[in-house]
Amino acid sequence: MMKLGPNGEKLIKEGEGLVLYTYDDANPGKPFLKGKPKGELTIGYGHTSAAGSPKVVPGMKITKAEAEKIFKADIKKYVDEVNALVTREVMQNQFDALVSFHYNTGALGKSTLLKKVNAGQFDQVPAEFMKWVNQNGEPVPGLVNRRRAEVAVWRQLKTSDVAAVSTPVDVPKPEKPITKSKIANASVGVGIAGGIEAANQFSTAVSSASAAHDSVGILTVLLKSPTFWIAIVILALAAAIWYWRYQMLEETGA
Repeated sequence: MMKLGPNGEKLIKEGEGLVLYTYDDANPGKPFLKGKPKGELTIGYGHTSAAGSPKVVPGMKITKAEAEKIFKADIKKYVDEVNALVTREVMQNQFDALVSFHYNTGALGKSTLLKKVNAGQFDQVPAEFMKWVNQNGEPVPGLVNRRRAEVAVWRQLKTSDVAAVSTPVDVPKPEKPITKSKIANASVGVGIAGGIEAANQFSTAVSSASAAHDSVGILTVLLKSPTFWIAIVILALAAAIWYWRYQMLEETGA
């Protein structure tokens, strides 16, 4: 079982920042005293109620010592999860970068980033880090900087070399919504065509069987029709392509 190293702790704390009062992470910079937050109520080093005790409430204040205690408890959870998720042997700097990513997103388990790590495709990992910089389909400077810092730690770069993490290479352009994706829309069109053809074949089979007063004949006609099976395969493939594209867009837009 690996532990978070000093560089990893520094990376996370610098990325989160220390705030000793409750704030709304969708509108940081001032205390949140009452009402309904737009984002998550946060305190300390990025602590939210979802991470565990203590529950973050409006108007709450803590000391630096309390923030350190909360961070220690929070980080144990994320370190344990990364240890459980990562099946490939990694170096300390790589582990630190993964814990920072997971602490910030909570999404390592569902990411292509994890798949690349576990497959040993380490050269492709930096680009996967840099996919997680968007909110509502647009890059957020704070997230871009956070991912760059994690990539720098992953690559064992010096702090002064963080800017060398290439934006054009590592940060993909925001993906289009699924409704505007040419690949997704093409698959929908093909699927509709396949569905229409399958429906036509079914209608033909029903007509033929009805004329012969043979209810079992509907199934027989369909099973013997190559066109029907081709239409079904086309429909299934189109659905699979659309779903794959949806998953890709969901992750890239995260």
